[in-house]
Amino acid sequence: MSSAGKIMIVLGSGGHTKEMVELLPHIPAGERVFVVASSDQMSCRKVVTKETDKFIKIPRAREVRQSWFTSVLTSLWALIYAVAIVFWTRPTQLLCNGPGTCVPLCIAAYVFQILGWQQCRIVYIESV
Repeated sequence: MSSAGKIMIVLGSGGHTKEMVELLPHIPAGERVFVVASSDQMSCRKVVTKETDKFIKIPRAREVRQSWFTSVLTSLWALIYAVAIVFWTRPTQLLCNGPGTCVPLCIAAYVFQILGWQQCRIVYIESV
């Protein structure tokens, strides 16, 4: 593994993925894990990958126009899934730019850091 460590990159739909794709050439070499919402069909196709890149799908915390009541349940499911992803992949950096998909992943990485289980720097980029 290179000095960059394992970088988890969260892709969102639309503009979020476009911005991440623009950032990829500036990300140091290392193992990359892309996380995309399970209902997002486009983001994976927009990324030019290396042989070592991995893609992981995660349930959305909340779909567009989903009721607030049911979004509590889907958010909990997404958080449980995110805990497993962060635990098994052990990223050293979590790179995100605002899609809702990143929230459960950031919570999981932050809780693991507080508990001292793993160090993961969360990097939020507002816009390019």
